[in-house]
Amino acid sequence: LMPMTLLYPHRQHLSRRLQVFTDWLETLLKDKLL
Repeated sequence: LMPMTLLYPHRQHLSRRLQVFTDWLETLLKDKLL
């Protein structure tokens, strides 16, 4: 298993769109990689 990192500004300053995207990406990758 290869670790991955997403870099973005502090969570407090995330736009709703970016927050939804990162949550979706995390779910997608967990399903595919685990």
